[in-house]
Amino acid sequence: MEQYYAEAVINGWSVDRHQEEAVVDLFAQNIYRAGKEFLSNPMQTPFVPSWNRVISAYPISRNNSGPPSSRTTVETRVRQRPRKNLPRV
Repeated sequence: MEQYYAEAVINGWSVDRHQEEAVVDLFAQNIYRAGKEFLSNPMQTPFVPSWNRVISAYPISRNNSGPPSSRTTVETRVRQRPRKNLPRV
């Protein structure tokens, strides 16, 4: 966290250190809770969504105007995603 903050200051970016620390704490709590849940029943099958569920939640099509084709693969959808307007170097 300290190095991240120092780099942000050097680059002239504003950083809310309190919010960043709160997010890190929340992440750590969730990892800890997931670990405890797994250790309480290690043979239970975890819920891992399929790619179909992920894609239906975040549809990406060639022109971003409708649902993706069922024949389009995840890899091509990711490659076809519109890029944000980033400054060119």
